[in-house]
Amino acid sequence: MEQMVLSVLPRSMYPTGLMIGILTIAKEQTAVAPVFGMRLSSFGAGAAVTIFAALALLAGLFRASAGNSTSME
Repeated sequence: MEQMVLSVLPRSMYPTGLMIGILTIAKEQTAVAPVFGMRLSSFGAGAAVTIFAALALLAGLFRASAGNSTSME
């Protein structure tokens, strides 16, 4: 018995979805690395990590609040 699979992409494009995610993460890391390096040399490791952790938490809060504002009514 053959399973039916819902597919959005043709079989030749299956790896594309995974590759888009990987390239997005790589692009963001490449863009942020010099900024983190500047903070690291200016403020030290503890302060640089704290600043970036605070920015990540702040971004997560905005994302969470944006997700709550949409309703399925």
